[in-house]
Amino acid sequence: MTDTNRSLIDVVMTSSTLVDNCSVLESSISDHSLVEVILNIKLPKVEPKYVTVRSYSRYNVERFLEKLSFVPWHMVDFFYDIDFQVEAFNTLFLDVLNRHAPIKRIKIKSRPNPYVTLEIKQLMKTRDFWHKKAIKTNDRFCWNRYRFFRQAVKRELRLTEKIHVRNKIANCRGNTNATWKILNRCMSRNKNKACTGTMEDQQTLANKFNKYFTSVGELTAIKANLIAKEQFLNLERSSSEEEMGSILLEEKERFMFQTVKEKYVESVIKSLSDKA
Repeated sequence: MTDTNRSLIDVVMTSSTLVDNCSVLESSISDHSLVEVILNIKLPKVEPKYVTVRSYSRYNVERFLEKLSFVPWHMVDFFYDIDFQVEAFNTLFLDVLNRHAPIKRIKIKSRPNPYVTLEIKQLMKTRDFWHKKAIKTNDRFCWNRYRFFRQAVKRELRLTEKIHVRNKIANCRGNTNATWKILNRCMSRNKNKACTGTMEDQQTLANKFNKYFTSVGELTAIKANLIAKEQFLNLERSSSEEEMGSILLEEKERFMFQTVKEKYVESVIKSLSDKA
């Protein structure tokens, strides 16, 4: 549905007796309405998700440190194996920690979108209001108001998302692991992408890469000259500088591959230090 035309695209046809009702849902984020079919079936119950977390609701730093001071840490030295020492230390430490910050199993609830604020919700309501009014009256002013608030919602969502991500990264305080977790959530990574296609397509792609990399230097030189002209800089070298550069290039030793015997490679490997 737009201000210029309206067309019927999606049609649902069924002979099933499970269909209870059907309707068309208006969408304010697109000009394509949704066709809804309600089935009279019993949905399976979704199993709740649980996570194990450490509860700090009654945690007291002073009491925790006081209890740690009475722990017999000298028992760690009774073991000669480093693995047993680590296990003994963890047992003593976790015994005190579990008393002050016990581990609990909690149910995960649906988390609201942190980007959607009260102001954005109000903008969404205004957008939906003008969308319904535009469809009902087909007035150009209403359509323009709807498009204006639709763009405003998109703009505010992008802005709040950027602010939310920046605050998350700032709270990491240099923790690279936590920072990369946030960045990975923001970046859509599809690891299952594979190079599919015929051999001709791959050759065409390879030729495009080759053309790009061979033209990088020429295009960079052109852009450098344009920037130099804008900044009133002279990048042209004199004839004496060009001659000196050619002489240095001729005198410079060029790298060339040479045949190497196996004994020479063996001697080089044996001469390497074993302290890595």
